[in-house]
Amino acid sequence: MKRIGFVVFAVLFCLLCVAGAQDSPPEATSNGPGAKLRADLIKAVQNGHLTDAQKSSMKNAGAALREAASTRQNGQKVDRDAVKKAFSDIKKVVDSDAFQPDDKQAVKADLEALKEKAKESRGGRRHGLFRQVLGGGI
Repeated sequence: MKRIGFVVFAVLFCLLCVAGAQDSPPEATSNGPGAKLRADLIKAVQNGHLTDAQKSSMKNAGAALREAASTRQNGQKVDRDAVKKAFSDIKKVVDSDAFQPDDKQAVKADLEALKEKAKESRGGRRHGLFRQVLGGGI
């Protein structure tokens, strides 16, 4: 059962990366924080001890991220709440005792790197439109 969960999880994240790779330069997808997170999560799941509920949560998170990548690739608006929930669900599993300490630390660092990359892509703003209209933060 553990092996099946790992395989499903690995396939979901591979699909996510393939979908994202089609609209990104090759060097960004193979060396970026998303690729590192995927690799570290695969290792963590392989070495970890996830419950059935955690496996289900990870599968759902992978599906949500894959859907977001597909939506973005098609030029449509991504459901940011679904993406936030997916990363939150991943973080909950990481914060549990399901992963080995080294794997846990690596995944947490990857999540932080993705957070910083997202912040940079927004120009350091959390709510760009409102901050532009209001002339900065309130």
